[in-house]
Amino acid sequence: MDQNEPRAEDEPAGPPPGLAPAPRPIARARRRLGWAGLALEVLLLALIAAGIYFRFSWTNWSEGANLHPDEYGLTNTLTQLRIPATLGEYFNTRISPLSPYQKYALDGAPLDPSPQYPVPDNRMRWGQWPLIIIRFAAEQSGNTGYDELRLMGRRLSALADTLALGVIFLIGAALFGRRVGLMAAALSALAVMQIQQSHFMTADNFAVLFTMLTLYCAVRVVKGGGWTWYGLFGVFFGMALASRINLAPLAAEIVVAAVIAYADDWTKGKENPTRLVREAGLRLALAGAAAFLTFRVTQPMTFRAEKGDT
Repeated sequence: MDQNEPRAEDEPAGPPPGLAPAPRPIARARRRLGWAGLALEVLLLALIAAGIYFRFSWTNWSEGANLHPDEYGLTNTLTQLRIPATLGEYFNTRISPLSPYQKYALDGAPLDPSPQYPVPDNRMRWGQWPLIIIRFAAEQSGNTGYDELRLMGRRLSALADTLALGVIFLIGAALFGRRVGLMAAALSALAVMQIQQSHFMTADNFAVLFTMLTLYCAVRVVKGGGWTWYGLFGVFFGMALASRINLAPLAAEIVVAAVIAYADDWTKGKENPTRLVREAGLRLALAGAAAFLTFRVTQPMTFRAEKGDT
């Protein structure tokens, strides 16, 4: 035998029978990173849970005192409203029980205040959609008294912001992955302003929720979403607008999203440009129509009339 040939006793011994090979350094590193990533996600979930806890804690912090002018005015208005019995009554803005404004007779003459037509609030500063949601929940749960309605409205405000955290996670996950979505939700969960707003019955957190839903639909459009996401964008944008009218600039989001969605096919000539423009235009028209119809339903007082049945 050649003296340079390695002998059997010189070869490294393998693992004992029945035992798996020892993990390689790369495998060990991946395992450590995996555990670190899991620990980070658990930490982010804990931060989100803490933020949600803070939103729902100490609901009656004011102990009955009227310390927030918007909440005080909104509570006064809501106690005088009621959910209409029929759709016809809902859209009859002249005398709708959901209208906080002046009521009118058929000929347009102002009606005097009465138990059926309370003192009007012609300076209402809030969108009507949050009022409809709060009043409906109050009647369904029996919390129509002044103090009960306000406390329930604060819980609904906290719930709206909690749901917004979930949508923020979906936006981050769709754009950059699950972990980024969790981080975005955690940062929002611990935002002091949002926690503070969750302790007041105002329209703000409802507007935040519908804004986040609108932005999520725009993200889905960018990701190649079809007609459904354009329609849903219109629906949620209409609700956001019926919560706060100053959210009107959100309409530009769907245009930007559509441009990004069609940019690749346009620049690379994958499709006929005329067909792309026509399809994009029809989808934007769908979003616009859905937004108008939703706003018409959720903000009927914008279309109020002093005469007739509408």
